[in-house]
Amino acid sequence: MGTPSIDRKHADTPRRKRMKAENQRRRRAHIKKNGKNSLKGKDYDHTRKAFTSVKVNRGNGGKGTKPRKSKTA
Repeated sequence: MGTPSIDRKHADTPRRKRMKAENQRRRRAHIKKNGKNSLKGKDYDHTRKAFTSVKVNRGNGGKGTKPRKSKTA
């Protein structure tokens, strides 16, 4: 198999493991209370502490995921 990729190493950090566990707990509780279809197309947003659409959650509120560097040439 070889060495794990950088993405895998990042996903296995203690912080990410805690976030994944929190997500799993919240999803299970939400499904139990509201039903399976209530989470269709939604992700748990750790910043807002709520379920939001995948588009909103992964888009970082329209700011993207990384700050852009301006090119001055």
